[in-house]
Amino acid sequence: MKNKWIKNMWMRNMQIGTIDKLAQKPTQNLAKTCAKIFLLLATFCALHTALHAQSTQESPIIKNGFYKAIGVTTGYYYYGEVDRRGNEVMHLDMNPLGIYGNLGYVFSRGLRLDFWLDINSAFGTYTGGILDTGNAERDGQALKTSMANMFF
Repeated sequence: MKNKWIKNMWMRNMQIGTIDKLAQKPTQNLAKTCAKIFLLLATFCALHTALHAQSTQESPIIKNGFYKAIGVTTGYYYYGEVDRRGNEVMHLDMNPLGIYGNLGYVFSRGLRLDFWLDINSAFGTYTGGILDTGNAERDGQALKTSMANMFF
């Protein structure tokens, strides 16, 4: 009996995952398109800067010696699941914020020794339901809660 239950749960999860990939919201598609356009523009800007520096010979692309960098990152993360009928089961909305630092040394032959530290935190909301099959009163109740996490 237990193996049949595990098989049914596995099949249910596979179906939810497949439907989730097919049933993306229009805002997700717009966000993905905007992200692709941004990456394309950033690549062209970096290429233009590198070619301009190389053509004017003011500074080479690869410099020798120590270097350091510090920066801030931010973004938006959405994850959602739908059931077989296309109804939303749950979703996470997260706003990550991070700080990164970079310290390294470039040797004369182009070999690079690099140290990187990345500290991130994310704050957001979970909207969905409670799955508690042992307690019929709580099972299926709606839940909206705040959440936070930190990762390195």
